[in-house]
Order: sequence, then structure tokens, then C-alpha cells
Amino acid sequence: MFKVIFRKDTIQQFLRIVETICRNVPRPLTLPLLCCTIIVSKLLNCYKSKSYHLACPMPIQHFSAVHPQLICKWHKSNSFILPRRHSSQWLQQWARRSNLRSRLRKIGIVLGGVLMCGSAVYLEVKMLDENLPSFNNVSNMDRRSESKFSQSFSRIAAILPWLMSQTNDHWNLLKLAQSESRLARIVGVKRLVQRSWEDYEYREIRQAADYRTFIGLARSENADMRFFRKPPQITDTKKELLTELRELLASLPVTEDPCVGYFTSAGLQKKETRDLGRLFWNLENADSVEDLNKDNAANSELSILESLLEAILRQSVIGNNTVEIVQKGGLALLRRSLLSYPGNVHLQQLCARILGNLALLPETHERIVQSGWVSILVKWLKSVDIDVCLNTARALANMDIDSASAMYHDGIYVLHPIYRSKEPIYADVVFVHGLLGGPFKTWRQGGSDQKDIAELEESISQGLYTRCWPKSWLPQDCPHIRVLTVEYDTYLSELSAICPFDREKRSLFVRAKLILQKLRKAGIGERPIIWIGHSMGGLLIKQMLLLDELMERKVVKNSKGIVFYSVPHRGSTLATLWKQAWFLLYPSIEVKELDPDSLFLRTLHKNFQELIVSSEIKCVSFGELQKTPLGMRFQALIVPPHSSDPGFGMYYGIEANHVTICKPIDPQSLLYAVTLKCVQHWANQKLVDSVMEAGLSIEDQLVGIF
Repeated sequence: MFKVIFRKDTIQQFLRIVETICRNVPRPLTLPLLCCTIIVSKLLNCYKSKSYHLACPMPIQHFSAVHPQLICKWHKSNSFILPRRHSSQWLQQWARRSNLRSRLRKIGIVLGGVLMCGSAVYLEVKMLDENLPSFNNVSNMDRRSESKFSQSFSRIAAILPWLMSQTNDHWNLLKLAQSESRLARIVGVKRLVQRSWEDYEYREIRQAADYRTFIGLARSENADMRFFRKPPQITDTKKELLTELRELLASLPVTEDPCVGYFTSAGLQKKETRDLGRLFWNLENADSVEDLNKDNAANSELSILESLLEAILRQSVIGNNTVEIVQKGGLALLRRSLLSYPGNVHLQQLCARILGNLALLPETHERIVQSGWVSILVKWLKSVDIDVCLNTARALANMDIDSASAMYHDGIYVLHPIYRSKEPIYADVVFVHGLLGGPFKTWRQGGSDQKDIAELEESISQGLYTRCWPKSWLPQDCPHIRVLTVEYDTYLSELSAICPFDREKRSLFVRAKLILQKLRKAGIGERPIIWIGHSMGGLLIKQMLLLDELMERKVVKNSKGIVFYSVPHRGSTLATLWKQAWFLLYPSIEVKELDPDSLFLRTLHKNFQELIVSSEIKCVSFGELQKTPLGMRFQALIVPPHSSDPGFGMYYGIEANHVTICKPIDPQSLLYAVTLKCVQHWANQKLVDSVMEAGLSIEDQLVGIF
């Protein structure tokens, strides 16, 4: 702060108060305030003195820009001087050039400035009368009592958040992050993350922040871990973890969903569910060795714990039970589960998925933050395991109601962006996997089968391999998009179904209806949509669009294009092979619906073809040309070209089998290059349409935007 020298004793107190105000207001407000002070001083005939000095908390060149004739001179005392000669000449020239009307208008401006300055002085005097410290010393202030000045600060912050965020005081930014205005909270959190603080400042922010600020910090990229509190110690209840988990499950209300009751009963009775279908067939063969060698001992403590957490996961989908789980100590039990088996990735996946379901209700957010989960989720968000990372991203996105209104229900994951972003979103890209696929593993980079685990991990660390190319490649090559992926359970045999009561729910029609409802809650239909489906996922996309056509039509209207990877439009060979072993393997409803002779498939394709023509949705299809290993030295062309070619749109035959058809080897491969070109064109179609409607060239439109 610059030194202040007063030559006029009559206004010494007045200028001292102005100096105090200048220290506390943000820099953009300092220049107008000093200008008002000079005008007031001239009205009081203060300019008759040779010179006067004012404190200036801002660079002097900004003050000199008020008028080119205001020549400011520097002294070694770090103060600046406004010579009387130049300021009086400026006033005389201003008075000569102005007519009466102009003078009256400028006098009104001067009086307005006087009123503003007087109001600020009055507020500061009130603060001095109440012996309150200035905002520079607010850390010593009793935070339990707020002054009228701080309340005025909050109101100004709600109206002008960017202006108030220019301060370097962490308490002011924290007030901004906790204001009643949603925009002010977003700006406050952003400024807190952008600046580097001292350790004691991190500690004060950590102690005084509310739960919404912690959620915003957790959703901010590159947020320092010193912002977050360490998880509190868990109270020792002198009960075993498994016993408390069983008591929690037994206390939850009975639901009408038979599968929820089945998993609850399995957890309470120490039963274990197994996926026997993978012993026979495994189309996603990367995980076959791990699955077959996994220890499934029903009496092991870890297996029982996983079964109980799986039951809690199913219960957390039901809205009424969500609050019950939180109120009855479920959050602490989840932390105890992690502490019992530190580093267990499967337990981390289950806990993150449960938290994602609990976060769907806003009333649970504060309890989740208070129980210490935020700091754990921030670490998991940077996990190398993609299942843990994206389940965590879903949980934090559901809690961050300030930055977005989309809610991601169980089975809907956001791949990009997983942090808060200022970039606008022009389109949504939705990935739907196929039979025996997954939301992440279906979309991994090709070539992983030829690498061992150590070589694969080294390639991932060097950025040469990705476990999910829609997350790693697509946002970099096509910015301003949101990437989502869908998850649902599928089986080849009814013997391998983990719940024997959900057979009808797994039909194509019912499943498409449920997924469409979840996607609408995630905001699908509000902007242009690009669909990408593999195998049975393409059939689900077709069914969802046909269902939406009979309802709101928002999804159909905004659907710009579809990419099909080996979609069995006219049936699959797999259904024919499975039919031959009917009595041995008992095919699932998913396999039955893929029968080449299925009347349902023919009707679905006919209706979808009519929809494509009426809605002008673009389609690009890829077909497999290689046979797929099915186990026991058996190979087959799962989806022949006559079935993968829908008969409309562009069609490409690819030298790949049914598993690798959706796994490009590298970003230069034909598979990814064509997909990227389609996404880029369809995502920018909204911009092109607006250009055509306005009658402008694309260059003119881009100039207007940027």
C-alpha cells in the first residue's frame, strides 16, 4: 500500500476513510472511487493547495488513463501527486467548452458520484463505530456474527460475482463460494482452485467451507488435496462389520421388486451368485482368465462382504430406501468395508456405485460430505482403474447440482467431461454396448490380447494404450461434446442369470424403455445426439428411437446420426448355434430375440427404416469379415454381412471379428477415422443449420461466435 501525505487538515479524516475503503474494495472499483474523491475534493476547494497525495492500491497507469492531461509523478515515498496546475487547467477547459445543458448533465454525474462516495463513507464509518475490522483482518473476526457491511458484500457478490472474485483474500472468495447465487458459487470455487494459497489459508478454507463448496472443489480439475478434510475416525461399535451390514439390510423396507428381494435374501443367507455362462462362452475374452481363476468360495469373508454390498447396491436404486441407508449408518459401514480390505478394487467399485445412487437425492449430499467421502472420491477420480474412476465421476456429478442439472442413474456413465468445464457442449455422443459387453471394456483399444499385463500397464502409463477410446481419443479430436455410455446385464443362458426373476425385464422392448427413461433424466434430448452401438446395442438404439417417436419425440428430433458396429439387423448366427443346444444350455431371452427368423426383428427393422426416411437421421454401418472364436476350438461369423448391412446409409466391411469390430487399433485406423469424421460432422450440424437459416457464410458465423 502506498504512503499517504495530507496537506489539508480540514479533510484529513475524510481522505483517511476513503483510503480505508480503497483497501477493501476489489481493484476494478478503486479507479471510479478515486475519481469521485478527486471531484469531491475539488468541490470543497481542496485544489487550492499546491498538491495532495492519496493512497492507491492499484497500478498508477490505470489511474492515469482517466484523462490524458492528468500527469502523475512518482516519489520515493511510493505516493503519487496530482499537480494543481494541470487539474485546474482541465476544469477550466471543460467549463469553457460545455454549454448549459452539457454542464447540467455533468453536474448530475458529479452529484451521483458524490452520493456513491458518501454512501461508501457512511458504511465505513458504521463499521468504525462498531469497532469491526476491515476485510484484510477478517481472519481475526468473530465469524458467528455478521455485520451489515458483510451482508451488503454478499448481495453485491450475487449480482457481480466476477467483480468480487478479483480479490486476493481467501475469505472473500470463500464467502463468494458460499453465497446464495449459483453463479457466484461457481465463480468463487473456480477462483479458489486457480490460486495457490499458504498452508494456513488452506486450513482456514478447509475448516470454514460448506458441503457445496467441497463438492465444487472435488469436481474441479487440479484442485489441491489440502482443500479437503481427512475422513473422520470411525466410532468403534464393538460389532462385526458383516453383522452390522446384515442388520442394515434387514431393517430396510420390503420392496415389490423381486430381484431386490432376491439379492437381499442371498446376502442375508450367505448365498453366492455365479455367472456360469462364461464357463461355456466368452465373447469379451480379455477377462476370461481372471473370471475363471477367481476364488468363489461362498464361506469366505470377502465373498460374503461382496454379496452384502451387492444387496445394498440393489436397495440403493429404490428412492425410499436411499434415505434409510444414509440415516442408519450406511456411509460409515461402507468406509469400514474399505478399511477391512484396503486396496481392493472390486470393493471400491461397489462403494462408488452405491454412492452414485445415494447422491441422486439432494438431501443426502451434506451427509456424504460430513462422513468424509469427498476426499476419498477425489483420489478415486484419478484412479488408473477405469471402473473406479468413472463410477466416482458419476457420484460426484450427481452431487454437483450447481454446475449441471443432469442426473446419472444406475447404468448411465459420463465419460467426458468428468470435471467442471467452461467449454460449451454442442452435442451428446451415447455409446451402447452389446451382448456380454460392458460400458467400458467393450470400447477398449484393440491389440490388448497380444500383450501381457506388465506390457499393457507400461503402455497405459506411456499413453500408448487406452482402456476406453471414447474417453481418451474422442474429446481431444472433437471438443465441445459430452460422451455417455450405457450399462445393462446380458446373458447367453438363463442358467447364468444372476437373478431368476428379471427375465421379462431383459426383453429388448422393456430394456429400451428403461434405458430411455434414464437417458432423458441425464439430459439426452436437449441437444443434438449421436448414437454409437455395437451388436445388440444397435438394436436397443433402434427400439429407443421408435419408442420416443410415440411419446415426446425430443430424442428423435435431436438425433443427427447413428454408427452401427456389427448390428444384427436381420438376426445373428449365435442364436442359430445356441438353438441347437437348447436342452443343454437353455438360451436366454436376449439370444432368442436374435433369431434370424424372428418376426420381432423384421418388424423392428421395417419400422426403423421408415423412421430414418421421415426424420432424416444419417447412418453409417461397419460389418465384420472374420470369424470369432467361441471356445472349444469353435469359430463362427456372428453377424454376417447381409445382416450387418441395414440397406441404407454408408456400409464398410472391416477385417475384424465380432469382438474387435468396435476396438480400433490406433487413432489412424479406418474404423476410428470414419467414426470421428461422422461425429465431427453431425456434432457441428446445429451450427451449420443456424448458418443456413441466418443466410450467413460459415466464416461470418464463426467470427460472430469467437
